[in-house]
Amino acid sequence: VEASKAAELAKAEASIKQAHADELAKVEASKAAELVKVEASKAAELAKAEASIKQAHADELAKVEASKAAELAKAEASIKQAQAELAKMKAELAQEKAKSSNLAMDLEEARTKKGWLASICNKRPTSGELSVPSQGAELV
Repeated sequence: VEASKAAELAKAEASIKQAHADELAKVEASKAAELVKVEASKAAELAKAEASIKQAHADELAKVEASKAAELAKAEASIKQAQAELAKMKAELAQEKAKSSNLAMDLEEARTKKGWLASICNKRPTSGELSVPSQGAELV
């Protein structure tokens, strides 16, 4: 009877140890599964945060590039405007030079005519003689 009770006790203890081991294994498996879920969740959050940072960086870079492109376009427009003003000033200078040249020619022509008129006025024709200059009798 004692042997039978001892065997039953041993069997009961073995059954309890097995049940305890099974329960412990279940708990450990559950904890491991929960840990995997948490790690996956954290990894997803990290990936999302990294993607957000990269997007913010890309957006900021795009803003800077757009700003620089706008500044470049503004500078190019300013250069073109300055070139147009320079061309206008050169054209005005050429006109002024042409006017100056024309005035110089007009002045020389006037001096020539003045000299011609002076020579006519200073020359006195002899009796009955009419004086006509060799250049012609054109007066302006």
